[in-house]
Amino acid sequence: KTRRIRGTRVADWTAIPNSHAAAVLVEVQFEQGEPDNYLLPLQLTFGKDAERLHETAPGSIISPAISREGPGFLNDAVADDGVCAALLSMIEQRTAVPARNGAIRGVQGAGYETIRGNTEAPLAVHRGSAEQSNTSLIYGHRLILKLFRRQQPGPNPDCEIGRYLTDRAHFDGVAPFAGAIEYAPAEGEPSTW
Repeated sequence: KTRRIRGTRVADWTAIPNSHAAAVLVEVQFEQGEPDNYLLPLQLTFGKDAERLHETAPGSIISPAISREGPGFLNDAVADDGVCAALLSMIEQRTAVPARNGAIRGVQGAGYETIRGNTEAPLAVHRGSAEQSNTSLIYGHRLILKLFRRQQPGPNPDCEIGRYLTDRAHFDGVAPFAGAIEYAPAEGEPSTW
């Protein structure tokens, strides 16, 4: 937060299945120090959907955009309930999707089906209101998907501890681990969304 940005570049990207959005990994170079990678689920929104987005989630708008459909916005895709449902579906279906320089994949925890409950009934999505560097998507009263915007290679302590306590130790004093979405680069260690 205190370092000055020198430049950015798209390090990798892929379409998010069952949506009109893309998962984009942006490398941010700073005037000093090593670069950081950030996850940005992005989409283009036009017409009445763009008007609604401007009214209900103006903070998700990144830039104006123009197409044959008229004016609209490039925006953070987690403002769209359909994209949020598609992210949960990646875990539910254990989806693996190739990216330009790697792949993204949904990973289920051992108790996913029990925690999720009836898969026929869609879960309403809400976004966490706490001010933080990550984004929490709340599905009904059953699941929370925490998107880690800053991507760091290697095991994610939040996921690994939760997975161990749920799947191996069978400890019920914490929220159970249901799954995750991972980015696996062609070279190097995976990171957790």
